[in-house]
Amino acid sequence: MKFKKVLSVLCAASAFLLNACPIFANDAEPTQDTAVDPVWISDETEQIYWSDEYQETLRNKVEKLQEQSAPKLTRAGDVVLNTPRYTQENGYYCLPASVQIVVKYTKGILYSQTDLANTMGTVTGVGTDFGNALVPVRNLTGLDYEIGNTNQYNFYNNMVADINGNCPVIYFVNEASLHDNGTNIGHTVVGNGYGNNATVWFWDVDPAFGYTNWYCSSSEMNSALQAEGGYYIF
Repeated sequence: MKFKKVLSVLCAASAFLLNACPIFANDAEPTQDTAVDPVWISDETEQIYWSDEYQETLRNKVEKLQEQSAPKLTRAGDVVLNTPRYTQENGYYCLPASVQIVVKYTKGILYSQTDLANTMGTVTGVGTDFGNALVPVRNLTGLDYEIGNTNQYNFYNNMVADINGNCPVIYFVNEASLHDNGTNIGHTVVGNGYGNNATVWFWDVDPAFGYTNWYCSSSEMNSALQAEGGYYIF
């Protein structure tokens, strides 16, 4: 077993708001690359992410987050948010399910996974562009969530700051990197905590694993992120 398991114990304007309009299932034509993954990063999302405008927004977010949260980074023990234990309703709803959890936890409002999928332009029977989740997450939580890339801004410190601020995060990972019996696909999980020795806590929305809170090392989570391009919402 790669990971031990135990029973579980921010609105900035950016290029995404203007440009990352979701495609809709009835109009979208999935490419060969996306057809096997329930979550992917489109070329359009990557272009927006690396644009000068969005990079400035992202720098401001990271600086603000770390300035506000730096005194809290040395909390002892496990800090784990009591996020809802929802699982995805079908094989390609991992991102809608992850967004559902974040919105429910931060705002106390439960949106259906189908409504969230429609809002994000989820392609029926296929999945969702990870970039399409950002605007709904912002709008429905009223918080200044952004998309980050761990190859540029290591996810761990940003995650810790968000958890300290009572905000769960969403990791875009390779499932097989998180579980010995996981599938080699793009997948999302909800980051809901951290602990001593750079431990990372997360809830997996896949029903095969959605029966307990999981934890791993920060380096292992970083590898799982990098396997799908390094992106996360924080």
